[in-house]
Amino acid sequence: RDDWVLLKQEFWDQDDVLVKTLEALEIAPMGGRNVATVMRMGKRENPQEWTELRTAAAEFDVDLPANLFTLSNLRNPRQ
Repeated sequence: RDDWVLLKQEFWDQDDVLVKTLEALEIAPMGGRNVATVMRMGKRENPQEWTELRTAAAEFDVDLPANLFTLSNLRNPRQ
């Protein structure tokens, strides 16, 4: 897609066997961009079992403090 929305991602093991698939089921505009609002991750060997991710809101270009993702802050987050 020209808007870079991920439609499908396949996950393979070391033996080159397909293990899981992540698929976008619904796409909608949020925060001025198109976003996959419903995504489903499923195991190849057991397709009736899956995990669904739903995005209700998204913000983009948010200002974040420079130290937010340092190792020190990730290990000991300050409120």
